[in-house]
Amino acid sequence: MNFRIRNILVSAFCLAALTASGQITTREGYIISLENDTIFGRLEYANSGYLNKCIFGKGDSPKIEWFKPGEIKEFYVNPDIRFSSIKYQGEDMFLKVLSNGKINLYSDILNLYISNNTDSVVKLAGGKEYYTVNGKQYSQKVNTFRTQIWELTFDGDYYQRIEELNYDLVKITALIKEINGRNNEIDRKAYSGRTIHESHFGFETGMSFNTLIVKNIPYRFDTLRISMDSHDNFLPGSDPYDYFKANSWFAGLNYKWKTGRGNSYLSGTLYLEWMPGNNTREHGVIHSTTMNFGMPGSPYYIDTVGTVTDTYLYNLISLGFPVAFHKEMSYNRLRPFFNVGVLARLNFQKHGTLTREIFFSESTVTKEIKIHIPAYMAGVKVGVGIRYIIDMNYSFSAGVSIEAMSGGSDGNGIRSIINKRTYLSFNY
Repeated sequence: MNFRIRNILVSAFCLAALTASGQITTREGYIISLENDTIFGRLEYANSGYLNKCIFGKGDSPKIEWFKPGEIKEFYVNPDIRFSSIKYQGEDMFLKVLSNGKINLYSDILNLYISNNTDSVVKLAGGKEYYTVNGKQYSQKVNTFRTQIWELTFDGDYYQRIEELNYDLVKITALIKEINGRNNEIDRKAYSGRTIHESHFGFETGMSFNTLIVKNIPYRFDTLRISMDSHDNFLPGSDPYDYFKANSWFAGLNYKWKTGRGNSYLSGTLYLEWMPGNNTREHGVIHSTTMNFGMPGSPYYIDTVGTVTDTYLYNLISLGFPVAFHKEMSYNRLRPFFNVGVLARLNFQKHGTLTREIFFSESTVTKEIKIHIPAYMAGVKVGVGIRYIIDMNYSFSAGVSIEAMSGGSDGNGIRSIINKRTYLSFNY
């Protein structure tokens, strides 16, 4: 193997081994158990996905605990994520805590809910309400939320402002926070504010099913014909393109860097791919011909005098480097994803030939053409897959992708490669 390529691979694997990473982006926080115990630890830090679960790790333990609404009372992720387990209309749900005090204010992103320390939670009703009469649809403005807020306040200083309030979630939240003052605010200085595991590495291996497109091969690809006085079986091809299929195996290292609080990543992979083998095709038969008088250009087939077999031989070792936008579709233990990006490929050990064997008049004629393989290729990729979270430090991924790349000169040889790639990845 090329000395420089070997150094690149060794350096990449050493970097991956020394760099701290993990499977879930976390920050410090706590959970409150049903027994009112406050348990400190690490919780997943994201911009959504909290309404149906809490992902918690105690101390430095890699073990993950998954809590559903009703299994804990509350959880907090520094600096601004706080959810309480609330029972609404007989169903347990996690609602985001916007303010605590005289009026407890919660949100499920789309709606606001309020309660005091004794009453059950109620959803604020406001905005436009649609109804149908005799097949016609009507709307009316609903301001029930004013009465709902006033019944928990009974503070004359705020009566006029409540009556003038429109159903605006931001303005309602600001007013209730003003009513509550600074009650029950969390001391954020008690937490480090450090985000852990914003990236992760993975060892990846798999198999590719390739279609290689070759151009300008000077053989005729359709059924061959020869005249009674000519044995030239290597006429220029009527179609300058041909293709053959080949399988390859690859292994490498991938890296994903999280972009912000969401579940989007910028991913890069460095892999070594090996494509050995051969592909043999029976192209057809050779006919002897004679001139067909009266029908120029339409020879008359006399007899079958031979057969033609083409064999592509190849041995290709490549270094690939795809870069992609990677998006996960959930925050559950099973996380479907898709990615789209670009890739570059270096073919540093390459050998390819096309051998044509002609069995003609009880003898075999063999001719060989060297297939040019470009040193550099570039293209695009798109893929889908799924990641399974084992614990804080480890996960498995499986996926498939389609890649198309091209390169090379105007001479004969491989011009494009289209492959379907399947892979498994152990991530840490």
